[in-house]
Amino acid sequence: MALISTKTWKAIAACCLSLGCTRHLVANEIKLVGFEENVQKGKSSGEIEGDDCVFQILGYRLGHSPNVGRAIHNARLERRSEIGDVGGGKGGGEGLRYINNLHIEPDGFDVGVFGKNCLVVKGTGYK
Repeated sequence: MALISTKTWKAIAACCLSLGCTRHLVANEIKLVGFEENVQKGKSSGEIEGDDCVFQILGYRLGHSPNVGRAIHNARLERRSEIGDVGGGKGGGEGLRYINNLHIEPDGFDVGVFGKNCLVVKGTGYK
């Protein structure tokens, strides 16, 4: 009967630990994001929301990985991702000058065959 060597046990432990600790590191709260040099008090646009999403079918991504920079850019233009538009779609206009109290959080779902992985950005927008 063959016994498992110490080296093999260490390799198995390393694999298990690396699988158990994988997670996305995302900024939680940002006080101010300015898109122009002029950040004097502006007119509030109210609560805004934007995201950057990737859809997946059978585990295969249909585009890029979600990115905080793209999520913030979409929030500035007040855009959201849709199924027919793999990177942000409706909304737009000239964009915001700055965003206060920005919150970034992961979102999405996975039902085996189809899924969606997102980074959602919420805050108070100013023009």
